[in-house]
Amino acid sequence: MSCGKRTRILESLPPESRTLIAPSLDAVFQCEMGASDKTKQLGRVRAMRIHFIWFLRQHHLYGSFFPVNKLPLETLNYLMASYAAHLGTGHTLSARLVKVGTIKTYIAAAASLCMAFDDDSSGRDPRKMLGESNLSPPLKRVCDELKRWEDIPDRREPWTVALQLLFQTNAADAVWSSKEAVLSDWFGVIQLAGGRRGEWAQDRGRGLITNPDLNARGDPAAFCLQDINFFASGKKKLTVAQALATPKAVETVLLKWRMQKNGDHGEEKQFSRNEDDPKLCVILKWINIVRRFVKFFGYKHNVPMAVYRHDDTNNLCYISSADIEDGMQRTAIELYELDTQRDKDDIKRFSAHSLRVGACVILQALGFQDHQIQQLLRWKSDKWRTYTRNLFIMTKKHNRAVFEASKMPNF
Repeated sequence: MSCGKRTRILESLPPESRTLIAPSLDAVFQCEMGASDKTKQLGRVRAMRIHFIWFLRQHHLYGSFFPVNKLPLETLNYLMASYAAHLGTGHTLSARLVKVGTIKTYIAAAASLCMAFDDDSSGRDPRKMLGESNLSPPLKRVCDELKRWEDIPDRREPWTVALQLLFQTNAADAVWSSKEAVLSDWFGVIQLAGGRRGEWAQDRGRGLITNPDLNARGDPAAFCLQDINFFASGKKKLTVAQALATPKAVETVLLKWRMQKNGDHGEEKQFSRNEDDPKLCVILKWINIVRRFVKFFGYKHNVPMAVYRHDDTNNLCYISSADIEDGMQRTAIELYELDTQRDKDDIKRFSAHSLRVGACVILQALGFQDHQIQQLLRWKSDKWRTYTRNLFIMTKKHNRAVFEASKMPNF
């Protein structure tokens, strides 16, 4: 398609309107173009092309993208690679993670749109170098990295901030002692700490209060009341009673791992108040957890704190692996619009370990260095790398851009 018609229509409009209307006008053009004789496939390709247009607009690339023939092929190669990386973090039509094969379909749809608006006579393909049949090096590297993640055996999907916020929203009206309310708080604190399941919850089938998992010393393995300390400003230590009576005075929490997998028994980590977003404030969640526990058991030590009251029996129960998986998988189904049959394998990848995976992914996405992630999440080795996608977009700067892109319509 020639750019002449597009230019002619835009020039007939007021100058102040051209930039605003251009993305919608291009969506109309690409819908006119078609891509397949099959109605379903045609609609899918159209949607993917519109998705690419929104990607350009949300990343402030749209104004410099058309006409395409003004862009060097190398720039187009890297733009396609950037789009693939964007898709690889779940920014798709279905707002969920998809396989590399599907990402390549998105890229093909975007490339065909670019070629339709490219007056360059060489017939260049933005996915490839000139005269080459293979994907360009930057695009291939991104696809290879996504494939590496896809092929990890028994991998777990990360528990993301979006999942956490949705779970909290759904649990907002739950009774304070219910399983949903308890999981809402614990998911938040363990996500930040990158905790393992055994450090806070019980294994499957060990939900009874009289039967907690024990560590090598014969003590309860999960966090108990003696493992948490509250501090006010000036590092003034507060008793549990003082912290519960004056929660606004609590500035930090010091959490102790009596025993842990890496062998650093007795390790302590400090967590501070989130002033920017109370919904994600770990201090408020710890206060909820401790307040709930004290109402159940008083100030008793050596009793795991992840406890809820069963809705039907009214009995107190420990949070177990089954409870965690049920809560996470229901939330993932809702957020990502998963089909319980077609997507059952993907759904099963959400489990207690998703919190630890999510912690790695979030820290890397925010630009933390490797040694910082390893230290913050208490890793002795670099095994944590298997949980992350080493995409160049995972930096602070691009994280802000992705946040803006997340506001795009869900087609």
